[in-house]
Amino acid sequence: MNASTLEGRDEETAFIVRELGKGTSQAIIIQKLAEDGMHASEATQLVQNVRREVMTALEDERPSGVSLATALVGGLVAALAGGILWSVVVALTDYEIGYMAWGIGLLTGSAVVLFSGRKKGLALQVMAVSFSAAGIALGKYLTFHHFVREAIIQKYGAEAAAGFTPLSAAAMSAFFGALGSLVSGYDFLWIGLAVVTAWKMPKGLGVKAA
Repeated sequence: MNASTLEGRDEETAFIVRELGKGTSQAIIIQKLAEDGMHASEATQLVQNVRREVMTALEDERPSGVSLATALVGGLVAALAGGILWSVVVALTDYEIGYMAWGIGLLTGSAVVLFSGRKKGLALQVMAVSFSAAGIALGKYLTFHHFVREAIIQKYGAEAAAGFTPLSAAAMSAFFGALGSLVSGYDFLWIGLAVVTAWKMPKGLGVKAA
């Protein structure tokens, strides 16, 4: 049973899953269903069946050490690819496409889920958000480096820009010094959407196995 299908079934099943996620006891859930017109015995059987499916789904979605390691690799590759791609597009078009930051969130979230074997859980959510933020930061940094280097070349020549590489202390120092002016409210919108998207993709049922 795939965890996501439980919440997408009939209204009663979705209600039971939500209540289990809140920590509501089975007795209270049964009582609420009975108050809504369901026979007590039917409500009891339904709650027990859904809880059993939820526990199975929780076991299926729980990541192992191996799946966490592969998700780490996948998320890292996605963050690097997304950040580099964003900076290349900006360099070619001379225009910063803000929604590509959202795309990085989608890319890293998808990579974490895919490389983990479609597992879910808090650890993967934190991983997806972290890689999403890292990918966006990388894209911003490489874009900044490109335009500053071009400005140095135009003003002082290629020889002066030779030492201004992405890994140089000068480039990093200049970036952090100008960071406040590089991020606008518009950027925060797309960054926020990226983070929310990355957070939701590996989200589990939210029901404790206890």
